[in-house]
Amino acid sequence: EASIEAERENGSVISLFGICQDISERKALEKKYLQAQKMEAVGQLTGGIAHDFNNLMMVVMGNLQLVDQLVRDDERAARRIKAALDAVERGSELTKRLLAFSRQQTLQSTAIDLNAQIPKMESILRQAVGESVELSMAPAAEIWPINVDVTQLETAVLNLCINARDAMRPKGGKLVLELSNITLDETYCALNDEVVPGDYAMLAVTDTGCGIPKENLDKVFQPFFTTKPPEAGSGLGLSMIYGFVKQSGGHIKIYSEVGHGTSVKIYLPRARSEETEQTNGDTKQKTQTPRKQRAVVLVVEDNEAVRDVAAAMIAELGVETLTASNGAEALKIIESRNDLDLILSDVIMAGGMNGPELAARALKMRPELKLLFMSGYAPGSVRQMQELPDSIDLVNKPFTRNDLTSKVKRALAA
Repeated sequence: EASIEAERENGSVISLFGICQDISERKALEKKYLQAQKMEAVGQLTGGIAHDFNNLMMVVMGNLQLVDQLVRDDERAARRIKAALDAVERGSELTKRLLAFSRQQTLQSTAIDLNAQIPKMESILRQAVGESVELSMAPAAEIWPINVDVTQLETAVLNLCINARDAMRPKGGKLVLELSNITLDETYCALNDEVVPGDYAMLAVTDTGCGIPKENLDKVFQPFFTTKPPEAGSGLGLSMIYGFVKQSGGHIKIYSEVGHGTSVKIYLPRARSEETEQTNGDTKQKTQTPRKQRAVVLVVEDNEAVRDVAAAMIAELGVETLTASNGAEALKIIESRNDLDLILSDVIMAGGMNGPELAARALKMRPELKLLFMSGYAPGSVRQMQELPDSIDLVNKPFTRNDLTSKVKRALAA
């Protein structure tokens, strides 16, 4: 940015004064801020839609499964119900991807070694990319441990490899998965969105495909943006990976040259030493104490339709089910029922008390109570859950009858 002023005498210019200022850093910061605002707004929108959609899918799926039990002898009806359930499953997958982008999915993180984990995927990756792609892996001499959701990591790697395969069609090419340790300093972090200086384990997926045009690089992480034809993809693959990496405290970067190829680098933060300690003592099976013949389960959910269908599913186990629409109502039931065995609670509820807060108060009243959470949308409350006992499990919405009943059985037997 430059500005020039003239000094005049008797109408003539006798000298010029100029100021030249480098504003590239300010422009970069403005661009980062606008991009962050845009991604945050889109994330809030998609997260809100996915939350409501999850509850709707839960009601549809639950009622279909309950009806299925009644019409098993009717082949035509059973076939129609199966078709409807298949559609619900596809809708469920869509909401999971939207929640992943908006960083509102529930992650089950464990300490892993990428040098050991990534080679386990080689067989499925070779099958996914096909014979025309030469797949190779380059492990690090030594890799820092990370704390990450293994299922989400494997899904991200598979999606990146499929994208690379598509970029190398029809001729094929080379695909390399490379691992290394890297330290991101303050200078790098100042020029990139939401990156914290520190040690990271890096996974790079590099192909020799067609590359990504420069004008598209800023758009590739946006939901539903795709250069593929409508039948080839939803445009949620990279946005889902972006959300997963960010929610895991990491960073993702794309470098691409049109006509030469693309490299997608995922940086996941190095785990602290206490996160990598083995907890073998916690996994030992405990001796089960005899239980009374009929268990009592309290279902706490602010959505009436979801609450009713969850209670109906659990009732099929032969247990007694009670219901509450909010935390305050649930606490009254806990006080009045000494025979209560398990609380199944939504994580986020209206009424001023969320699931983890209800659980904390319930355990103070009745330390022997078993707890189980259900959620498809758990932003800040997931962090509160970390303060609760590790034994508390979570059912992801929309859940199937088998998902819910198996976890209820496991929670009751714990």
